[in-house]
Amino acid sequence: MDKPMQPEPAYFTIAQIQYNQVINLDHYVPGIQDRLRKEGYTEFERPQDIKISDPEHRREFIFDSRSLALQTTHNTTSGDFHGEWMKGVRAIHEHMKPEIMQQLGLRQLHVASSDNSEHALTRLFANSLKQLQANIPPPATLAYSRSQTGMLINDIYVINNMSINAFGKFEFPESIQAQSLKVADYFRGIEGEHIVMDVEVSSLQESGPFDLEHIDRKMLHLHGSIGQFFKSSGITVA
Repeated sequence: MDKPMQPEPAYFTIAQIQYNQVINLDHYVPGIQDRLRKEGYTEFERPQDIKISDPEHRREFIFDSRSLALQTTHNTTSGDFHGEWMKGVRAIHEHMKPEIMQQLGLRQLHVASSDNSEHALTRLFANSLKQLQANIPPPATLAYSRSQTGMLINDIYVINNMSINAFGKFEFPESIQAQSLKVADYFRGIEGEHIVMDVEVSSLQESGPFDLEHIDRKMLHLHGSIGQFFKSSGITVA
């Protein structure tokens, strides 16, 4: 049985592919929009990048002349997310017909407050907070801590950004533009002590043919790698 990609409190997932630039983008937009509309993505925006989302604004495709992304704030299943992602890839393949896949990546963010003792991320938060506070001379107290770690898991490059906050409201990282997506009430209510683990994975073998089966396999491999990373951190990811 397919399980959630990650138990609460996970709040954001984004998959992205970059391909060789297609200059005449406007020629292909109507066909791509119509294809995704039939798949349930009925909301269309074009401030700069093109955004096509579901009616509930829980999933959103963003694309331009050289990249496609699917981002979601919905705690879906890995199979469900991957299936939705491939709908967008197929639409790009059918209408724009790029020849080369230049890069493929996956990013997941988890957040937990100090009062959510059921989640392994909260226990990690408590241990990290103790270590940080032990290194701060009184009467000073911790306000926040930011760290970044890069590592290799076989042929996958992993970047882990961890943010520990002693007070303040939970907010998306500045690098994420998801204002149009609906965030669950749980996350809007987080204030005070909380931790955010922001993990990106990408393949070292970046370029290759824009082949649907190849892209399908590579993204599933990234899903497996990000799950392996979280498992090593004591966090269960399905």
